[in-house]
Amino acid sequence: MRPLPARASYLSSVTTGAYAFLASACAMESEAPALVPTAYFPYTSGYALKTFPQGLDPASRWQLAAESPWAPYEKQTLLSALDTDDVVPLPDVQDMESVQRAIGAARSLQASDLPPDAMWVVDLRGAASVAFAVGLTSLQPVITFNNWPSPTETVPAEEALSALLAWQPTPVENPRTARPVFVLDAWRLAYAHARVPMGDVLTDNRYILTEADLPDPETLAAHGIRSVIYVVESSVDSPVEEDDLNAIFLRYQYAGIKLYLADVDALAYWSRAARNWQSWLPQYEYYPHYRATLVNDPTFYATSPGGFGGSGAVASGYGGHGGG
Repeated sequence: MRPLPARASYLSSVTTGAYAFLASACAMESEAPALVPTAYFPYTSGYALKTFPQGLDPASRWQLAAESPWAPYEKQTLLSALDTDDVVPLPDVQDMESVQRAIGAARSLQASDLPPDAMWVVDLRGAASVAFAVGLTSLQPVITFNNWPSPTETVPAEEALSALLAWQPTPVENPRTARPVFVLDAWRLAYAHARVPMGDVLTDNRYILTEADLPDPETLAAHGIRSVIYVVESSVDSPVEEDDLNAIFLRYQYAGIKLYLADVDALAYWSRAARNWQSWLPQYEYYPHYRATLVNDPTFYATSPGGFGGSGAVASGYGGHGGG
């Protein structure tokens, strides 16, 4: 089943700097929209807030060098929602369980030599993807967060935004040759299986990645990349790539680029077992197949008065991570 986004129990408006924290009855990191009727989304979660000082310039810290071949794919949409002149309170994501697992896996991997011909695509909860990417200090993180926060948001954009402020990537020695790690938010297509009433119930800040948002096979080949490692939270819950990656991964496969699907626990175990990539990766080789996805479902784009990305969204009936 496609995971529901974990929602911080607070109202926020990043553009105005106005935040109101809502107490929650649940202290665990559970899946949650606290800002919509519980009849539709019955989960809640509570987070502490972390205040970031004025004067931060996260956009420059995350911006890739102009000479990087991956710079055209970077998106600073989410960071552009931040007014750096304000004192910004955001959810403290550093102690989240998913973030800690991502940090542990990345730390273990960084202790070894990473595959020299691989591009990484990390499709975890937004904050966890950021934590994983910055842990792989020899790679160039390419952020793909293409939405804005909202007081009644569908996707918990503040979690990813908080992580982008809490961490920054390590500058690579040579931006022209460093391999990329694409940083995705696994809940960009959240609530695909749910339906909510029309009207001003919530803001649909979901988004999709298109084939133009990741490098094409020719670009990868030109930079010596012959494999893609796709990282998910759980290979049991996410046995296939997310819907908007299906066409992209099929193109890679047809071009002879090998794909691998592994979750964070498998990657952490790889390091503990002191394996080498040549013997370990083949057991995680992945072969995508064409399937009906949300990208092919016209109702997914016409579920709110303003269309996809508007308010009062009604998500489509497709279920399951990757279309199900």
